[in-house]
Parts: sequence; structure tokens; C-alpha cells
Amino acid sequence: MTEVESCMAKQLHMGVRHQACSKSIKLPEQLLALLWLLRYTVHDNESFDRLCHFFSPDKIKAVEVQVEQEIFDPLWIVHYIIYPIMSIEYFLFDKKESKTFDIYKKFYCKHQQYTHSRTKESIIYSLASIFIEILLENGENPDMITSNKNIQDISQYLRKSESSLFKITLYTLFFQALPHIIENNVELYHHIIFQNFVKKEDFLTQRKWPETTTWKNFELLLAIKKDGSSEVEAVTIKEYFKAIRTGNIALSTLTQKADCLPKENDIIEETEEERKLRETDEKKNYKENTSSDEEDEKDDDEENESDKEKKKQKDKKRKGESSSSSSPRKKINKGEVVKKAREVETNIQAFQQRLQDESETKESLIALFEATVKTNWDNLKEKIDDNLGPPK
Repeated sequence: MTEVESCMAKQLHMGVRHQACSKSIKLPEQLLALLWLLRYTVHDNESFDRLCHFFSPDKIKAVEVQVEQEIFDPLWIVHYIIYPIMSIEYFLFDKKESKTFDIYKKFYCKHQQYTHSRTKESIIYSLASIFIEILLENGENPDMITSNKNIQDISQYLRKSESSLFKITLYTLFFQALPHIIENNVELYHHIIFQNFVKKEDFLTQRKWPETTTWKNFELLLAIKKDGSSEVEAVTIKEYFKAIRTGNIALSTLTQKADCLPKENDIIEETEEERKLRETDEKKNYKENTSSDEEDEKDDDEENESDKEKKKQKDKKRKGESSSSSSPRKKINKGEVVKKAREVETNIQAFQQRLQDESETKESLIALFEATVKTNWDNLKEKIDDNLGPPK
């Protein structure tokens, strides 16, 4: 349990980079895969119910022949859910060599320092939920819905492909292809792929999305050509998978590799600089996720102050400092004063209760009163002096 708790500030599993970046995580990879799935596929009641259905023993069944349910194998989850999603998060949204990152930064990232890590986390949540939805809606062994040239090419490819781990299916083909599809099409169709995202000019502040922002605003879309037309339309990732089953996607689209993404069996090494940057980002992201809304609102209020108002406050402060005594007034910490005042009130209430006690003598009550007043006044006065400055 201690090891699990120590992973809370980490990404649990970093996809194809995991072997190089997970030396500080001592949990088995299979357990990390399931923890990752629990973390990123549950974000509301609906997604929680969906994941429960996913793990129900009678929910996912083979369409024709009962076969081993590989999709519940933690290593299947690693290779065909976590690898593709974390590749999108890292290689497409965090690497300068990526066209996706360049376009995202130019049009959709208001201030990278404040919103980038949150955006990446939200994209992971969105994609993880979508993958589970696809698996639930299409069953364990989805077949082709129709027959045409694209279907024949894909079917032949699946029959001939070999894997040392698991059987090659429509799921493995599509999930592995998704990062490449996004990167290969983002230059031409970024207005479609990022259609749901908040544009840079629509941000209220550098740190905050509009109040109407929902999970929908982090859902990536894909571009697809309309039937018998050169026109392109936007479809969801789920709809794109159905388009594969109906023969509207060519095999070449699913097998074309993007240059910024690692090739199969590539060993991803992490440099010392990358490691330090990653650990810094993890700590920062953890703090951001655990910070209160009150702190965010305070930051936003500070950012929203106009330059004119800031100048006024500085001038006022400068004027006050020049007219004050040699002991300048300290910044008011009202919380401390209120806290101490409440302690005084509590002590006085306790004294009043003792007044009702018939066993108390007059002398003891007088002594208690003097001690109570003096002690509490000294404490309160000390706090007031500390926070408001000594009297002139």
C-alpha cells in the first residue's frame, strides 16, 4: 500500500517510455496497468458505471467463437490501450518534433506554463474513456459489417500479421494506429481534430478555461472523407472505428507511420534532462490537481487586476510607508487574529460556566478572572501587534 500511495504524484505508467522512466516505481507492471486504468477511465458516475460493465464477466463476449478474453490481460491493456494513449500525450503533445504539438501550441494553448499539464491529463482521461466505450460497444471480436476492397485488404493484413504477444485484431490495428493518424493529418485538418478544444482567444485568463468547459472540450476528433466525395467531415474516434468496419478507411491510412513516433520495438531511453523535467512536471501536476478552487480564484483575481489598479495600489502603499513610523505596518493576516480572538472567546465562556458552579469561592473566581483576562489579552495583543503593527 505504501508503494501505491507513493505513485499518486506519478503517471503510474508512461507507455513505451515506461521501462526507461519507471525505476522509482517498484510495483509490477501488470498492477500499474490496472491502477492506470482505474485512474484514467473514471471521472464521473457514468464513466464509473461503464468501467464496472467492462469488467463484468458476461459483458464482453466473443461474437462467433468463444476465445480467450485477451483484452482483460493487463499486458494487453498496456500494449493496446496505455501505449497508444500515452504516445499521444507525450510524443504528440510534448515533443517539439511533433506537428501536433506545434499546432496545439499555436492555436489552442493560452499559456503553456499554466494549462499544458492539465490539458494533457484531460486528454488522457478522454481517450481512456473512449477506448473503453469502443470495446463495450463492439464486443471482444468485432467483425466487418460489409465487404469491399478496403475490407478485403484489412482482413488479409490481419490474417498475415503475427505478434509474439497477442492476436492481431481490429482493436490492436486501430488503437496502435491512432497516434499516427492524428499526427499524419493534423496539418491539413487541425480545425477538425481540435474542433472541441477551447481556442486560445477564448480563454478568460492565462490560467483558466471558460466556465462552460467540460470533458467534451478535450475530445479529439478525426477527419474522414464523405462517401463518394472529396469533402472531409469530422467524426468521433468511435465513429472512425465503425467506419473501418464498414470499409470506409483504407489499409494504408492505418499502417502509415509518423516520423515523430517511435517505431515498433524501439527502445526509448530517457536523458537526465528529460528525467528531471518529467519529475518536475509530475510534482507540479500533482500540486495543481490537489490545490483548492479558492487558490485558483485568488490567482485569477490577481491576474485580472488592470495595470492602472496595480499602479494605484503601489502608489498608495508607497505613500503609507513614507508616513508611517520607524516600525512599518506588516501585512495583515486576518485569519490569525480571528483565530486568536475565538480562543479568547472560548476561554471567557469557560470562565462564565465556572461562575455558575456553587462550589467556587469568591477568591478563586477573582484570581481566575484576573488570570484569564491578563493571559488572553496578552495573547490577543501580541497577535494584533504582529499582524497590524504596534500602536503609534
